[in-house]
Amino acid sequence: MGIIEQTNRTILFDVVNPEVFNMFNIMSDVDENSRSLTDEKVAEINNALLVNNFDEFLKKFQPTIYSYFDQERGMVYELTKPAGIPEPLVKKIVIDRNNTFLKMFISIMDSKKASGATNASFNYEKITEMLAPHKTLKEIKKLKKDITYLENKNAEFESDSPSKQDAVLKLKSKLDKTKKYYNETASQLTLMLGMIKDNLDTAVRASEKGITEFNPALPVFNNDAEIIALEVSDQPVARLTDKGEQTKEEGTALANTAKGEVAVTAAPKKEVISYKDLSISVIEEQYNESMQALYESVGQEYDAESSSASLSKELIVAAFTDKMPDKLMAMDIDAKVELYNKYSAINTLWQKSFIRTAKLLIEKILSVKAFFDQYQPKSPMMRPSLLIVNADMSEILEEKNLENLKKYLETVNNKSDYSNTVWFGIVPNIEYSDDREMDIDEDTMRQFGYTGDIYTGVSIMPTPMSDLQFLLDEIKDYRIQVFFSFEASEDTTFLKLSTHGMDQYMENTQELENADYSRYAIPSLPNFTVIPSDKSRVVLGSKAIRREDGKLEFSTDRDDFMKFWIYGVYIGAAYVAVGIVAAYQCPNFLSSRFGGKVKKEYPGVRFDIEAGDNALYVTTTMPKEIAGYTTETKNIINEHKYGFIFSSDKNQLNGNSINLITVYKSRCMNESKNGGFESIFRETTRTYLYRMIGALTSDYKKDRIDRIFESGGKVKEWQLSPNYVNSILREGDGIEKGDCNDTTYNIEINFAGVSENMELQINTD
Repeated sequence: MGIIEQTNRTILFDVVNPEVFNMFNIMSDVDENSRSLTDEKVAEINNALLVNNFDEFLKKFQPTIYSYFDQERGMVYELTKPAGIPEPLVKKIVIDRNNTFLKMFISIMDSKKASGATNASFNYEKITEMLAPHKTLKEIKKLKKDITYLENKNAEFESDSPSKQDAVLKLKSKLDKTKKYYNETASQLTLMLGMIKDNLDTAVRASEKGITEFNPALPVFNNDAEIIALEVSDQPVARLTDKGEQTKEEGTALANTAKGEVAVTAAPKKEVISYKDLSISVIEEQYNESMQALYESVGQEYDAESSSASLSKELIVAAFTDKMPDKLMAMDIDAKVELYNKYSAINTLWQKSFIRTAKLLIEKILSVKAFFDQYQPKSPMMRPSLLIVNADMSEILEEKNLENLKKYLETVNNKSDYSNTVWFGIVPNIEYSDDREMDIDEDTMRQFGYTGDIYTGVSIMPTPMSDLQFLLDEIKDYRIQVFFSFEASEDTTFLKLSTHGMDQYMENTQELENADYSRYAIPSLPNFTVIPSDKSRVVLGSKAIRREDGKLEFSTDRDDFMKFWIYGVYIGAAYVAVGIVAAYQCPNFLSSRFGGKVKKEYPGVRFDIEAGDNALYVTTTMPKEIAGYTTETKNIINEHKYGFIFSSDKNQLNGNSINLITVYKSRCMNESKNGGFESIFRETTRTYLYRMIGALTSDYKKDRIDRIFESGGKVKEWQLSPNYVNSILREGDGIEKGDCNDTTYNIEINFAGVSENMELQINTD
């Protein structure tokens, strides 16, 4: 790439984890009188806040939800670390790839993409079922099978062999993985609920065959050769004697005889390890350690001995081993039903409380993932990177913080070393409408038959348009193209844009027109829907019911479902818009779409995604949402030539259907001389030319500017390469010297017949 190595670093003006140092914390030791930063300080900021992929983002920022148990309200979840709650009582839940909710939403996006289904036709409940306890139990059963397999493999190998060493490590690793299912109360609840449900399923199947009393037992012969049934005791399992009695000390006579015979005929041998017993003891020990840590955190002592036969411990051990849960087996059906229904209600309440709080954070995580997902070349080259300020807009705009932000940007954007230059920005959650939802009268809602939740979850106030204007005005000298999107809700989706048009968007952004910063302001719309509000029902199960005739069943009545509503999950359009623009800056990315029509030495600054079939070659990775826009909606969009707008229309390219979201318009708020608004590539190219000229001329020295226009200069090189998709100057473009004097040097730039002047301040040093 040469002088300018990257043209796609992006800055996110938002907070992800308030507990992680933000840009302004890291700059707290910067001299107030300085105008820029040292290289060491820039490196420190980048080390803390710059991420190059989604997994690095999760690792550096560790998005976290905090929870604690309140004796009146049950489990409480917070986005920020709760003040006034003793530290040991607060549990940190880090949202990573192992989080069930995050996995579910990612699975929804992947499944939609694979199926090509729209929001209206996609079966969301098939995916949201991932949250049900029986799905957790399915994971546990797989882990249990893995453990059983490794137990058997360990028994096969020679005790001193490398294979044995490897098998031991793998078995211990699998046993360690069981911890996440019982290391805190909420996880234990889900596991126990799944185990009880599994047990009741057997009784339900028996009920379907007319068997209402379900009493499993062990048939054995007594001393009189009569078959008797031995029922499971709720005491720890004891061995049977040859008299039909139970003892914990003695084996059967047959077993004793066998032992004697073996002792006579066999040579002395070393102790044989029972890996099944070993697994049981390891999990019991791990459970005790987890419980001990929980108790000690609040200054209490955990009595492992008195809790050795607790139902929770038995169910957890039984989940991963062949040991039977004696207490559960000894319980009658009615007691199991009562326990299952009680646990189900608690689990539903806790799950609902969690997602209602975590939804906003998960939306941010999914949005960052969407940003990085747009870059999928065969061979990475200019990989997009994201610098996260990690502060909300109100904090960013505080006077001292804004000064420090400008010092950082002065250092990385206005010097001739462009390795850390920020080219694009993201501002999510701009206020879409000042009509807040009306206060809901709960009595009236109940009177009219609404039985759902009045409180639908944590919300944050959107960023006022005036704050965005202030930010744009303050940073306009750093030439950052800022993509912004509106607050994510059903009002800002593809469906709403297709049915209501874009009048509200244009009205909201009217104040951004005809300003010095207009060319840097890019409204991105509509927002993406992960799961629509009206399809966001999550069913975790249903009540177990014992009929008068003794029949057991799980209710099919909707009122008996253990369910809640997520109320929609969305991804900000600005993340995807910047993601695709940052992606096509990379020559290798463009090569993966256009083959040999790309010049590897040039970035994609001049690439016009609106031109020809470019948008069909360079699609987003986002799945379709609706059947498409109406002709009327398209006509309005084309007439106004407004915004960075995505389309969900079905398209064809080279005989193949395209079922992914594509870019329909890519415009900023700067008015175009040809009507409508200016294409964003114009400003990206202008900025690239400005910086390249500065780098080539030792910060705009007149004699060196003259040289770039000579026959062997850079301008001539650009003019001789007009037919690549990423040519700096395309066919019909031009760049020529204009008037100049002792202080200014004017350059005439022409893009596709539209010309403008670029004024350079001459360096007279």
